Amino acid sequence: MNVRSIRRLGVCFVLLWMQWRAAAPAFAGAPIAVLCGRVTAAGKPVAGVRISLNGNDETVRTVSDALGHFAFAPLPLGTYDLTAERDNLRAHVRVDLGSDGATIAVALQPLSEIHDVTVYRSSTVHGSGSDVTLDALDLERFPYVNSFPS
Repeated sequence: MNVRSIRRLGVCFVLLWMQWRAAAPAFAGAPIAVLCGRVTAAGKPVAGVRISLNGNDETVRTVSDALGHFAFAPLPLGTYDLTAERDNLRAHVRVDLGSDGATIAVALQPLSEIHDVTVYRSSTVHGSGSDVTLDALDLERFPYVNSFPS
């Protein structure tokens, strides 16, 4: 191996290292914590609940296990909106994730049913546009008629 090959290898190594550093998550080095909890409905654990967590410009998802437990990989500190759903059951919880992490209880509730719906139709409005036709005489009457260069 000559000196030129060694230099090329070194440059390639530096470029690869720089790409790897640039691809690291945005929250690398930032304080992180773990969010976990248990999902229940009518006091009993619920398995297979789809859980979505939105906050800090990211969305992560997981599913509850047979005992209703769930956990997310370490997350940056901040406020998150957690949504849990399975069949006709839903829950929404806002979580402030601090440095100690958080263990939360999520209680699913059935969706509300709408019993009566009334639909009204309004009459169609014709001629409500704002089209205006101006001729040369109208344009000459405007106060700024001579303000534009010709």
